[in-house]
Amino acid sequence: MPIVDHCLLESSKKAITLGSDLFLVAWLRHETQSLLTIQKHLVLKNSRLTVKNPDYRHWNLHIHDVQESDRGGYMCQVNTVPMKSLVGFLDVVVPPSFLDSETSSEVLSREGTNITLSCRVRGHPTPTITWRREDGQTLMTNICQHQTEGRCQNGEI
Repeated sequence: MPIVDHCLLESSKKAITLGSDLFLVAWLRHETQSLLTIQKHLVLKNSRLTVKNPDYRHWNLHIHDVQESDRGGYMCQVNTVPMKSLVGFLDVVVPPSFLDSETSSEVLSREGTNITLSCRVRGHPTPTITWRREDGQTLMTNICQHQTEGRCQNGEI
Protein backbone atom coordinates (compact mmCIF):
# COMPACT_ATOMS: atom_id res chain seq x y z
CA MET A 1 0.00 0.00 0.00
CA PRO A 2 1.62 3.31 -1.07
CA ILE A 3 1.90 6.06 1.49
CA VAL A 4 1.20 9.73 0.83
CA ASP A 5 4.12 11.52 -0.81
CA HIS A 6 2.92 15.04 -0.09
CA CYS A 7 -0.24 17.08 0.26
CA LEU A 8 -0.83 20.36 -1.55
CA LEU A 9 -3.38 22.97 -0.48
CA GLU A 10 -4.47 25.27 -3.27
CA SER A 11 -7.16 27.81 -2.34
CA SER A 12 -10.20 25.72 -1.43
CA LYS A 13 -9.12 22.54 -3.25
CA LYS A 14 -7.09 19.74 -1.69
CA ALA A 15 -4.86 17.70 -3.92
CA ILE A 16 -3.12 14.57 -2.71
CA THR A 17 -0.40 13.04 -4.83
CA LEU A 18 0.40 9.41 -4.17
CA GLY A 19 4.09 8.78 -4.60
CA SER A 20 4.72 5.87 -6.93
CA ASP A 21 8.15 5.33 -5.33
CA LEU A 22 6.96 5.33 -1.72
CA PHE A 23 6.13 1.97 -0.15
CA LEU A 24 6.27 0.44 3.30
CA VAL A 25 9.78 -0.65 4.23
CA ALA A 26 10.53 -3.32 6.82
CA TRP A 27 13.71 -4.74 8.35
CA LEU A 28 13.83 -8.43 9.33
CA ARG A 29 16.36 -10.90 10.75
CA HIS A 30 16.99 -13.13 7.75
CA GLU A 31 17.55 -16.44 9.57
CA THR A 32 14.41 -16.29 11.72
CA GLN A 33 12.26 -13.98 9.55
CA SER A 34 11.66 -11.97 12.75
CA LEU A 35 10.16 -8.60 11.95
CA LEU A 36 12.32 -5.85 13.49
CA THR A 37 10.82 -2.64 12.07
CA ILE A 38 8.10 -1.31 9.80
CA GLN A 39 8.97 2.14 8.53
CA LYS A 40 10.47 3.87 11.59
CA HIS A 41 8.43 1.86 14.11
CA LEU A 42 10.17 -0.82 16.15
CA VAL A 43 8.23 -4.08 16.16
CA LEU A 44 10.80 -5.94 18.22
CA LYS A 45 11.34 -3.84 21.34
CA ASN A 46 15.12 -3.47 21.30
CA SER A 47 16.59 -0.16 22.46
CA ARG A 48 19.77 -0.88 20.47
CA LEU A 49 17.89 -0.67 17.14
CA THR A 50 16.92 2.52 15.34
CA VAL A 51 15.85 3.27 11.79
CA LYS A 52 16.99 6.40 10.01
CA ASN A 53 15.20 7.68 6.94
CA PRO A 54 17.16 10.71 5.68
CA ASP A 55 15.03 10.83 2.53
CA TYR A 56 12.26 8.70 1.07
CA ARG A 57 14.67 6.40 -0.80
CA HIS A 58 17.06 5.54 2.05
CA TRP A 59 16.21 3.34 5.03
CA ASN A 60 19.12 2.63 7.36
CA LEU A 61 18.96 0.13 10.21
CA HIS A 62 21.35 1.15 13.00
CA ILE A 63 22.46 -1.35 15.63
CA HIS A 64 24.01 0.32 18.65
CA ASP A 65 26.47 -1.50 20.92
CA VAL A 66 26.83 -4.46 18.51
CA GLN A 67 26.91 -7.85 20.26
CA GLU A 68 28.14 -11.24 19.07
CA SER A 69 24.49 -12.38 18.96
CA ASP A 70 23.82 -9.71 16.28
CA ARG A 71 25.90 -11.71 13.76
CA GLY A 72 23.80 -12.84 10.79
CA GLY A 73 21.62 -11.67 7.96
CA TYR A 74 19.39 -8.60 7.88
CA MET A 75 16.77 -8.16 5.19
CA CYS A 76 15.38 -4.88 3.92
CA GLN A 77 11.96 -5.62 2.44
CA VAL A 78 9.78 -3.29 0.35
CA ASN A 79 6.08 -4.08 -0.16
CA THR A 80 6.00 -3.71 -3.92
CA VAL A 81 4.19 -6.21 -6.16
CA PRO A 82 6.10 -8.43 -6.43
CA MET A 83 7.80 -7.87 -3.08
CA LYS A 84 11.46 -6.80 -3.26
CA SER A 85 14.12 -7.52 -0.69
CA LEU A 86 17.84 -7.35 -0.18
CA VAL A 87 19.87 -9.23 2.43
CA GLY A 88 23.06 -7.98 4.03
CA PHE A 89 25.20 -9.97 6.46
CA LEU A 90 26.80 -8.66 9.63
CA ASP A 91 29.95 -10.42 10.87
CA VAL A 92 30.94 -9.45 14.40
CA VAL A 93 34.65 -9.66 15.26
CA VAL A 94 35.23 -10.80 18.84
CA PRO A 95 38.79 -10.34 20.16
CA PRO A 96 40.49 -13.46 21.56
CA SER A 97 40.16 -14.14 25.26
CA PHE A 98 41.47 -16.96 27.43
CA LEU A 99 39.04 -19.21 29.27
CA ASP A 100 41.16 -19.02 32.43
CA SER A 101 39.59 -21.93 34.31
CA GLU A 102 40.44 -24.27 31.40
CA THR A 103 43.93 -22.95 30.55
CA SER A 104 47.15 -24.28 32.12
CA SER A 105 49.20 -21.66 33.91
CA GLU A 106 52.07 -23.57 35.52
CA VAL A 107 52.88 -27.29 35.37
CA LEU A 108 55.75 -29.04 37.18
CA SER A 109 57.05 -32.38 35.93
CA ARG A 110 59.93 -34.80 36.27
CA GLU A 111 62.18 -35.37 33.29
CA GLY A 112 60.94 -38.18 31.06
CA THR A 113 57.26 -37.88 31.99
CA ASN A 114 54.41 -36.72 29.79
CA ILE A 115 52.41 -33.57 30.48
CA THR A 116 49.38 -31.96 28.91
CA LEU A 117 49.10 -28.19 28.62
CA SER A 118 45.67 -26.79 27.87
CA CYS A 119 44.99 -23.50 26.17
CA ARG A 120 41.33 -22.62 25.73
CA VAL A 121 40.51 -19.41 23.92
CA ARG A 122 37.41 -17.86 22.53
CA GLY A 123 37.03 -15.37 19.68
CA HIS A 124 35.74 -14.76 16.18
CA PRO A 125 37.26 -15.45 13.78
CA THR A 126 38.79 -18.46 15.54
CA PRO A 127 42.11 -17.33 17.07
CA THR A 128 45.40 -18.96 16.06
CA ILE A 129 47.12 -20.55 19.04
CA THR A 130 50.91 -20.83 19.04
CA TRP A 131 52.85 -22.64 21.76
CA ARG A 132 56.32 -21.19 22.40
CA ARG A 133 59.05 -21.90 24.88
CA GLU A 134 60.45 -19.10 27.03
CA ASP A 135 63.39 -18.82 24.61
CA GLY A 136 60.89 -18.02 21.80
CA GLN A 137 61.17 -21.37 20.01
CA THR A 138 57.83 -22.36 18.45
CA LEU A 139 56.60 -25.78 19.56
CA MET A 140 53.35 -25.98 17.60
CA THR A 141 50.71 -23.78 15.99
CA ASN A 142 46.96 -24.42 15.96
CA ILE A 143 46.96 -28.18 16.43
CA CYS A 144 43.33 -28.52 17.48
CA GLN A 145 41.59 -31.49 19.04
CA HIS A 146 38.24 -29.74 19.33
CA GLN A 147 37.05 -26.70 17.46
CA THR A 148 33.48 -25.58 18.05
CA GLU A 149 31.83 -22.18 18.28
CA GLY A 150 35.13 -20.40 17.63
CA ARG A 151 36.91 -22.35 20.39
CA CYS A 152 40.13 -24.23 19.77
CA GLN A 153 41.64 -26.66 22.25
CA ASN A 154 45.25 -27.59 21.52
CA GLY A 155 46.66 -31.10 21.53
CA GLU A 156 49.50 -32.48 23.61
CA ILE A 157 53.08 -31.28 23.48
